[in-house]
Amino acid sequence: TPRNFGTWMLLGAAAVKDGDGVEADRGFRQAIRLKPQSAEAYAGLGLALLLQQDTARAQQAADSALRLDPNSKMAQAVRTACRQVAEIEATSRQLQDQLKQAAKNAERAAAAPTPAPSPLD
Repeated sequence: TPRNFGTWMLLGAAAVKDGDGVEADRGFRQAIRLKPQSAEAYAGLGLALLLQQDTARAQQAADSALRLDPNSKMAQAVRTACRQVAEIEATSRQLQDQLKQAAKNAERAAAAPTPAPSPLD
């Protein structure tokens, strides 16, 4: 197990690049264990958590990074991504609700009796 902060940061970054959120998470958590005041490590952890679709914990990691370094561009980007994911999820829920309502309306319309043809037709 590497005992070097920089090695864990590189492992985490490489895993993010490969899209491996679990391995990135491991790398950045080890980096944080070695250097708990590293905003960069917390921001990296936020990216790893986003890759794992854990938006709430990604937001917490970004917040931790920003407490350590309010100017951290990566942490700001993670926070923005979390906000965007939350907006997309809210929109998705609204669309799902509208789709369910449309399906109910279609069922009601299909179940409604059809009027008898008028003798004038």
